[in-house]
Amino acid sequence: MPDVIKEKKMKLMLSIVGVLLFLLAYDYFYKGLQETKDDLEQNKEMRVKTLMKYKTVISQKDEIEKGVKSNKDREDQIKAITIEAKTSALAAADLQKIIQPIITSHGGSIMRMNVKQAENKPPFQLISIELDTNLPSISVLNETIYDIETKKPFFFIRKLDARAVNFMNPVEIAVNMEIYAIMKQQ
Repeated sequence: MPDVIKEKKMKLMLSIVGVLLFLLAYDYFYKGLQETKDDLEQNKEMRVKTLMKYKTVISQKDEIEKGVKSNKDREDQIKAITIEAKTSALAAADLQKIIQPIITSHGGSIMRMNVKQAENKPPFQLISIELDTNLPSISVLNETIYDIETKKPFFFIRKLDARAVNFMNPVEIAVNMEIYAIMKQQ
């Protein structure tokens, strides 16, 4: 009988050890594999979502490129009509350098040229100069105004006062004008 009890104890011990081994294998191996599988599925879902986002961005590529191109074109248009300078004083100096040859090329002489205070009109600044000139005739005045207003960058004549120098012999004209240019604020 003691062998039978030993045998039963042994079977009981083996079955307990078998259950414990099964639980141990289930806990470490099966659950670990299941968690790894779940992690892989989550990673796959995240990658699929990321790929879908990339796909939508790629599908919008043409629209984005059109927007960038239109912004670039708009920037080029703005650059074409504005004076490029770091400060308003440098822009005024550029304006003077451009206006002086226009007037002197038509036979005019500049008596006075003053830089006026820049006006802020965000995102631009209006740069202005006031000048007194003597021009040989009214046709030269007409040509000078045409050359100033058709120049790029654009210039605007805000004020113009033309008078004959000699009323008895009105050949020469004294002209006072205020010329504006646009500068993009940086």
